[in-house]
Amino acid sequence: MANRDKDKYVVIDKIADGLVTLLVGKEEKEVTIELKALPAEAKEGDWFTMDGKGSFSRADDITSERSDLTKNKLDKLRGRQKKDS
Repeated sequence: MANRDKDKYVVIDKIADGLVTLLVGKEEKEVTIELKALPAEAKEGDWFTMDGKGSFSRADDITSERSDLTKNKLDKLRGRQKKDS
């Protein structure tokens, strides 16, 4: 995401009791909204763009990129744990 303007993006941090906690922009400000404001298939870790009217559009490319990055970090950590055992 280095070349993208992170101010335009939000990520779902958690979903509980019909509420969603979003991390907004590069400062990752926490904002809570109702789950029904997002597409039905939305889940934790999904990235969206948000327009000035409060509408959300999926950012599948960012979601995939961040998921791969997280997986790679976990794989490296697991590799270190095996060596330390």
